[in-house]
Amino acid sequence: MSKANYIGVVLLSFVACATQTNVTEKSYCDVNDRPACDPSYKPDAATPAETTPPLIEDTTKVISKCPADMVYIEGDYCPVLEEICLKWLDNLRCVEFKNPTVCRSAKVHMSFCIDTYEAPNQLGIKPTMQVTWYEAKASCESQGKRLCVDNEWTQACRGPNNLPYPYGYFRDDTACRIDQPWQDPATHTFEQLDKTVASGSMERCVSEYGVHDMTGNADEFCQSSGGSPYQSVLKGGHPHSVRNACSPRTTAHNESFSYYVTSFRCCKDSDK
Repeated sequence: MSKANYIGVVLLSFVACATQTNVTEKSYCDVNDRPACDPSYKPDAATPAETTPPLIEDTTKVISKCPADMVYIEGDYCPVLEEICLKWLDNLRCVEFKNPTVCRSAKVHMSFCIDTYEAPNQLGIKPTMQVTWYEAKASCESQGKRLCVDNEWTQACRGPNNLPYPYGYFRDDTACRIDQPWQDPATHTFEQLDKTVASGSMERCVSEYGVHDMTGNADEFCQSSGGSPYQSVLKGGHPHSVRNACSPRTTAHNESFSYYVTSFRCCKDSDK
């Protein structure tokens, strides 16, 4: 045998041996390794990767529980929430509440929809003012909605963490439309008296659920949950120097009362 032929036989034997060694170690492409070991591999429609439900499915279901102009609220409402004021500005306004608040009663589970903004529930539009409770109720019902019950309104404002203000524990007159100077209605026109701003224009005046302008701007009519002389209660407070917190409610005004600061927003039972 010539030297050249001998070298060729050696090389062929080496390749055969190497090939045999690879087959012995792994003679197939594992399905879990195919994207790495087989560049031409493309998963077909039956592979688990393409039959897995998209991650956004649950979010879509939550959004569909309410109309597009409403926010879905689900949480546990506390009827007796301990809110301790650590510093008062005056006899009505608390500068700082103790963190955290503490629930001192059994909680009530709630699930409902609420308008994102004060009526007419449109971003960039000032709220509808000088309405009575009757007018507010009729307006909501004409839209296939209803007036919020006051404890629903409270839950939407407090958020899941039971905050005293929709934005936290400290009163902030730069967050919501509050602490505006008062003028005598007997000597000023409505245009002079009106201190409201367009809905959504104060970007930090939003609850943890995403509901805007709940404290200040306009005093909002609600359906009383009980314990008041009238069906009508007011929540949130007006733009002047009042409580402007989530929990308080004003019960002194009847259903026919209206003022330059009264408005409302609507609620609706959520789709199951």
